[in-house]
Amino acid sequence: MNFYDENWDALAGKLRNEIEAYGRLFELLEEQRNQFIKNDLDGLTTINNTVTLHTDVIHNLKQEREALVQDIWDQTNRNGQPITVKELLKHSPQQSWPLFEELLGEVNRLIDQTQHQLEKNQMLLRRSLELGQKFLNMLVPTEADSTPVYAYNGQSNRSAENIPISRYHKHA
Repeated sequence: MNFYDENWDALAGKLRNEIEAYGRLFELLEEQRNQFIKNDLDGLTTINNTVTLHTDVIHNLKQEREALVQDIWDQTNRNGQPITVKELLKHSPQQSWPLFEELLGEVNRLIDQTQHQLEKNQMLLRRSLELGQKFLNMLVPTEADSTPVYAYNGQSNRSAENIPISRYHKHA
């Protein structure tokens, strides 16, 4: 198999772009947490929209990387079988292995870190909603639903159809 150096440079660039995007997402999630704490609803709405748009950017970057990986593979192996980055890297020059291992490791670390921050933010939102529900119960006990929306651990006490589905993927 003959892979060209420019392919590896392009792949490294794609991974670096993902790292940068996940780093930005982590910053946005930190800002989201700060908006929760400040109870700034306008700021929270703005940052939520920004987070949503940025997750789309990350999704597009991942798709571009996956397409590049498949394109590199298809250049030399015409069997059309899908391949992952890790499988493809077995065919990269051995001196580049540490670089790609670090890049992939950093992407996966940032995915885990942002997933953890997202879970913390969701728990903060759930607790805020619960506090609001308790406050409504105190003001108008007969009007408010007395069933808590979320348990202490952040899990919903309501039906699964009302729980938003995360767009985040566990690993690159």
